[in-house]
Amino acid sequence: MSTYLPYGADTLGIVGEYYWIARERGTIEAARNRASFPLRYTQAGKRQEVTVRIRRNTTGGLGATWAIDKVEAPVE
Repeated sequence: MSTYLPYGADTLGIVGEYYWIARERGTIEAARNRASFPLRYTQAGKRQEVTVRIRRNTTGGLGATWAIDKVEAPVE
């Protein structure tokens, strides 16, 4: 994600907001332990989109409930 977002950006916060946006728009693909949805960003003045895949964090402990599993850029 650091490739697509500005330095110092709240990556998990931004991904969390796009998760809720995707739920509202119906653009999320979700299963019990994972979900994928589009995340849009601007880079070099152009609007871009990637697909973010998150999975349930099963390591336990006090960490985040979800973890970013994969970020897929569209094939050009």
